Amino acid sequence: MKKIYTLIISLLLVSLSASAQDYDYNVYIIPASADGTVTPDASGNYSDMVQLSTSDGDTYTASDVAVTSGKFAVYVEKRSTQEFTFNGLPPYAVTPIPANYPSPLTIASTGTVITLPGAGVYDFEYYTRSIDGISTNMIVAKPTATSGVPEYPQKLYLMNASGASVEVQGDATTGEYAADVIVPADFKISYEPQYNVDAFIFGPTDASESAITLEDDTPVAIAYATNTSATFNVSQSVKQYYGYSHIEINLKDGYIEVNNDIQTGVSAIPSQVSREAMYYTIDGRMVQGRPTSSGIYIENLGGTSRKIIVSQ
Repeated sequence: MKKIYTLIISLLLVSLSASAQDYDYNVYIIPASADGTVTPDASGNYSDMVQLSTSDGDTYTASDVAVTSGKFAVYVEKRSTQEFTFNGLPPYAVTPIPANYPSPLTIASTGTVITLPGAGVYDFEYYTRSIDGISTNMIVAKPTATSGVPEYPQKLYLMNASGASVEVQGDATTGEYAADVIVPADFKISYEPQYNVDAFIFGPTDASESAITLEDDTPVAIAYATNTSATFNVSQSVKQYYGYSHIEINLKDGYIEVNNDIQTGVSAIPSQVSREAMYYTIDGRMVQGRPTSSGIYIENLGGTSRKIIVSQ
């Protein structure tokens, strides 16, 4: 019996020790000044710091934080040693960060700021999760109902396992995205250029499907962080023109569709395409007007496509 009591006491001490370690951090949001910077005073302190609260040491939150410049800093302090560090975005992360969705953080230099979709009032959430076996801090900025800030990512990526990606531009206010692109095989829909991180992926809502084949005029339901291991591909029978397909993604209504009845660019019928030349980058992104930057482009005119070289 004495051994059992000793074991129970030891487990309690371990539990208390772990909890003390979890609560050893203070996390702050520092709204940047009008010029987009955060600068300490003579004592080394930052004005307007907002401390995030936590009940479990895992998730930290703060509500109704006014970020009038549209930029902020993440400041993390270890209480036991009084050491501090700033968190910023890794090189691959999109900026400005998307509203309402988590963005990855990494240790950054003092004074590093993060750009939001717009100035306004936000609710913040900060937590740590494992990405590829590495603990990564994440930040979520949720605009309040009256902020008027766009609710969705500015663009989406069609990513495949090889790392190739196709950008699909859209409207961050409505959550609607469309493009005439060469669709990669076996792709996932992500708002960060990452293929295997489920925190960034919109997958098919049918959890039983591991591979979805997109057919003409047939929307497929998608949702955030759902069935994130599944992949999409485009059926060989769809109405592709010169390898391009018209793709639409709607995050508000939750679907992806290819070659629906409203078709533009190279996906249109030849009589529509022939009215004016359309230009695309090699990876399928539409260019407004004849390209002026040096590079190789695809020109489509009168139902005929050819490669052109632009040099300055």
